[in-house]
Amino acid sequence: MSWSHRFRWWVALWGRREGPQSLAILRVTISTILLVDLLRMRHLGLVQPLMGARAAGGLGAAELIERPPWIIEVLGTGAGLHEGLWWGMTMGCVALVVGAVPRLAAWVVVLLYAQFALVLPAADRGIDMLLRNGLFVLGFAPSAATWSVQCRIRHQSWRAPEGTRIVAWPRYFLAVQLVVVYFAAGMSKVASSWTPLGGLSALFLSMSDPHFQRLPDAWLQSGYRLTQVGTLASVTWEWLAPVLLLAWWYRETADRPGRLRAWMNRRPVVESYLLLGACFHLGTHLFLRLGIFPFAMMAFFPACIPPTRWSEWMGRLRRVRG
Repeated sequence: MSWSHRFRWWVALWGRREGPQSLAILRVTISTILLVDLLRMRHLGLVQPLMGARAAGGLGAAELIERPPWIIEVLGTGAGLHEGLWWGMTMGCVALVVGAVPRLAAWVVVLLYAQFALVLPAADRGIDMLLRNGLFVLGFAPSAATWSVQCRIRHQSWRAPEGTRIVAWPRYFLAVQLVVVYFAAGMSKVASSWTPLGGLSALFLSMSDPHFQRLPDAWLQSGYRLTQVGTLASVTWEWLAPVLLLAWWYRETADRPGRLRAWMNRRPVVESYLLLGACFHLGTHLFLRLGIFPFAMMAFFPACIPPTRWSEWMGRLRRVRG
């Protein structure tokens, strides 16, 4: 295969068109997770401390640096700053959930989210960066082609007409990003506590940290062997993230020979990997205080499922209900 042929294949791959279901689900899951986090922030009374300037009781001091964020120049250092940031991000998330002006809403949330990170850098978690990346992609994507207010206005129906096709590259991009995040997380776990040399104690140590701990010490001590199994399983699962790329490639080239290709194409490799990931994330939520992290990671899982699969599952559900 010549380089020009490979280049044309690569361009055609990212330029493919597919059904709108996967991207619509991504729009809802990503924006819902962030919306819940913002509402939780309001419920706990943390809007002013986290988003406010120091003059208004905030924890940050962005207004004191030589070139403060532009949001401070626009809204000032009073209550308008934290209220403007919170309401702007919240209403943007609501617009994304219902699918009203989704691209504009995504850009508004991304810009305000980035300004929030500059107002208080210490509050900008790794999961916040991942959510911003997802919202940034949604700003370019037709994520409201179905199951949205936009679809309702355009087609007088919440569901897009049969045969509706949108660009596939946003879903591909977010799926590959998920693989990179998990594999990088696995490769970065180089401390001895993640290996048999350190007794596979990483999960036990995390669960014993007062900042994250949910279970009493006595329970943790009695379940130490289980935490060792969980440590080994979680890091192995992250190391295996590139298997998703291999599974997608084998599905793409199903007409080619090969026992491994045929074996993987007969089995739900991607779905099984995501199911294990869901068990892992739900387990960490039950036994560790990690905030929105587990659910925010799972919010990107729909990117790994093609629209045809969602349509198949929903068709089965309708037949069962019928």
